Amino acid sequence: MLFLGVITTHVFANNDIANTTWSLTTYNGSTATGTLSFNETMMFSKFCNNVSQGYSLSGTTLTSVGQAMSTMMYCEGTAMILENNFGISTTGTSLVLSGDTLTIMSNNNSYSFTKNLVKLTDLSSTCIQAF
Repeated sequence: MLFLGVITTHVFANNDIANTTWSLTTYNGSTATGTLSFNETMMFSKFCNNVSQGYSLSGTTLTSVGQAMSTMMYCEGTAMILENNFGISTTGTSLVLSGDTLTIMSNNNSYSFTKNLVKLTDLSSTCIQAF
């Protein structure tokens, strides 16, 4: 008797957000702008300031790892509100990934992002140069 099997692996089977970039489309149901990018271990956000933060992902829980780094500009209006209310907890923050939509619940606020078709490597040098 002969058994044939195929083993298929996906590099980011446990992390479908690695090496992706996202554009903020809504904040608590209202139109908003900002960006969020991930590599395998770091996330980069831009609402007002450039912020980088280590992260881990387990199921639908996104957890911050280590200290965040940020520029320190002041922005008026919505950009500053978005930034002040966005935070990934050290105990875990809920996220939902559905197709090209990523929704993160942060501090009782809902951030909805749409996936970009830009490779993270195209943006990572820009994010790193900001620090």
